[in-house]
Amino acid sequence: MGFVVMFVASWLAIFIFYLLQERLTILENAFVFLVALTLVINVSWIVTEELKLVEITKDGLAYTGYLLNRSIGAPMIFVIVMTAVFRANAAWTALASAAAALAALVALNGAALYLDILRYPKWNLGYDALLFAALLAVVYGLLRLYRRTVYGRRSS
Repeated sequence: MGFVVMFVASWLAIFIFYLLQERLTILENAFVFLVALTLVINVSWIVTEELKLVEITKDGLAYTGYLLNRSIGAPMIFVIVMTAVFRANAAWTALASAAAALAALVALNGAALYLDILRYPKWNLGYDALLFAALLAVVYGLLRLYRRTVYGRRSS
């Protein structure tokens, strides 16, 4: 069941991105996806393998669901939220988009907990929220830096 939920969530994130009318450029989307992918994979590896704060299931299919969420679902949510933030006309709209993305990321990890894909012996969903908020801030800052470097002006 864990694989199915994570597969549908990843597919839904891709579909939502496909439906977006206004997007960032192809290079900006690729940049955000690759930066988010790198950060999420490395942070999850440090938390699970190095610090042993989170335990991952040994079931092959459920583990594949975890990999789908980590490698496709979460980075696509980062791309969607960066598109929403950079296309927002008001600051509260951008903050609401970031809060919705943060809620979605934490909800996916909550679903993984419920479906026994993850176990948190020394971790909790609050730490996940702080971690994802920090990652969103880092990706936002890197995208602003990328836009300033590429376009030679201050990015919005």
